[in-house]
Amino acid sequence: MDSSLKAIAVGQGDPSEGVEVIVEEPNGDQIRVCCICFDEQTIIEGDGQLIEYLHERYGERTFCLTVREAALRAAEGQDAR
Repeated sequence: MDSSLKAIAVGQGDPSEGVEVIVEEPNGDQIRVCCICFDEQTIIEGDGQLIEYLHERYGERTFCLTVREAALRAAEGQDAR
C-alpha cells in the first residue's frame, strides 16, 4: 500500500479565490477541503477537526504542500477532475 498522502483538485479555479481539493489518505479515506493560495501563504478551509487530524498524522507542512500543489495544478489545467 502506498503510504503517501494524495490530493486532487475538483475542477479548475483561481487559487487566490479558492479551489476545492479532495485529499486522499493511503487507506482510501477522502476529505474535501478548500485551498486558497497566495504568494507566501496558503489557507486551507474545511472541517477543523479533520484538518487538525491530517496535520497531526502527516505533518502540517506535508499536508499543506500536498493540498497547495493540487490547487496550483488545477489553475494550470492539470490533474483536475
